[in-house]
Amino acid sequence: MRQQQKQGARGEEQAAAALTRLGVEMVVKVETPVRLVRGQVIRHKKADADITGIYPATGQRVLAEVKTHDDNTLPWSEFRPHQPVRLSENVRCKGLSFVIWVHSAGVFVLTWPIPGFAPGASIALDYAKRFNLLKEIY
Repeated sequence: MRQQQKQGARGEEQAAAALTRLGVEMVVKVETPVRLVRGQVIRHKKADADITGIYPATGQRVLAEVKTHDDNTLPWSEFRPHQPVRLSENVRCKGLSFVIWVHSAGVFVLTWPIPGFAPGASIALDYAKRFNLLKEIY
């Protein structure tokens, strides 16, 4: 497994733990559907998000997109085009959507939509610290 994939997998584990700490249950990492074509693994369908779950207090579906990124900003360009769309669709259907930014300074759970975050924009680390749903940083 490549280093970037290993780092992403560790980030998803930390994100799943953060959701559990927030009371989300049935937390599941979503596997990207793949098929084998002439000996190569090909992604043939986009996953809704990295992690799903249920918030039992309300029964709402939870979708979380995880970004393991160690710069001081998280740019929109880190998202594939379908990812913000899926997060927004989930919110439209009364679900809870989150961006979980895994950084060396902590794990930041941010509620989607994020004001001002759009193509060409970035989320600053200071913003993530201020609006983190997990108040303690680990």
